[in-house]
Amino acid sequence: MESDNTKQKYIPGVCNIGIKELRSRRMASIAAMLAAFIADAMIRHYYPGNRQMELLVFLPLCAAFISALQVHFKFCIAFGLIGVFSFDGEQHKITDDQKEFLKADRQKAIKIIGLGILMAAAVTAVYYFWH
Repeated sequence: MESDNTKQKYIPGVCNIGIKELRSRRMASIAAMLAAFIADAMIRHYYPGNRQMELLVFLPLCAAFISALQVHFKFCIAFGLIGVFSFDGEQHKITDDQKEFLKADRQKAIKIIGLGILMAAAVTAVYYFWH
C-alpha cells in the first residue's frame, strides 16, 4: 500500500507513518524533553531536597523517549493499536481481512511503549541517584 506523495510503503509491524506524521512526533519528543528539563528546574527550586518529587521527571521522559522511538521506527503506537496507517496525511484503516497486519502492528506498538518506559526508567534512575 503505497502513497503517491511520499512513495513510502505501509509494512505491517514495521512502518505505518510518513514524513508529516514523523515531523509531528519529532516535535513532540523535543517538547517532552524540554518539559523534563523544566520539571527538573521547578522541582529543584520549589521542592529542594524532596527526593520523591524528583521522580516526576519520569513522566515527560517517557513521552520524550516514546515519541523519539516512533520517529526512529517510523511507527505510530496509537495508529498501531487502533489499526490505521498514514503516509499521505489521511488515515487508512486496516481491513477486517488483514487481522495479521493488526496483530503485527499492535505487537510493535507494545514493544515501542515498553522500550520507551525502560529508557525513561534508566535515565530517571541515573538522575535520581547521581546527585
